[in-house]
Amino acid sequence: MLTDQLLSISAAAHEVVLWFLIILSVFSLTIILDRFFFLKSFLSETSLILNEMIEALESGRNSHMKLVYDKYALLPAGKLLQKAWEHIIDKREKGLEEMMDSHLLALKPKMENRLGFLATLGSNAPFIGLLGTIFGVMEAFEALGSESGSAAVVMVGISKALVATAVGLIVAIPAITAYNFLQKRLKMIFYHLESMKETLLSFAKNCK
Repeated sequence: MLTDQLLSISAAAHEVVLWFLIILSVFSLTIILDRFFFLKSFLSETSLILNEMIEALESGRNSHMKLVYDKYALLPAGKLLQKAWEHIIDKREKGLEEMMDSHLLALKPKMENRLGFLATLGSNAPFIGLLGTIFGVMEAFEALGSESGSAAVVMVGISKALVATAVGLIVAIPAITAYNFLQKRLKMIFYHLESMKETLLSFAKNCK
């Protein structure tokens, strides 16, 4: 029967779940480190560009603005500033907001890349661990039902089974913590980009 087949594979399934969680934890740590340094660098660069842009606007010289976006031409925020400034020179505020919104919208997936994996892992790793625990408990009770089974064997088996739940939580907690932290950093980046947009819109509407 199917139940008997599931009991026969419970030991192997418990080990598979543990290894699966370990592999997920490696992926999670890699993504956390990659996104942490990427967003940290992006936030620093965006803040710097915003400050230098404001200084260039206050100077009242177009050449100063060109120096700013040429300096950061390889960065997404620098490219956005260049396109926005060229638009202002050519068309003033007409269509500026729509143009910048479209660029910000296109930038968002790049910023949020792989963060969804952390959210999914944080939500589901405990359940994967629980599944491993269930398989381990099944194995322990199967041992108790055998002729050589004893209460001591069951206790040892259940203690081993609970390892899967613990590993699931160990994987989930850093993933969901990192996700929340990176989301806050992402909001700060878009706050700076929105500030850039609003500053340029205000300048475009008031310039002659």
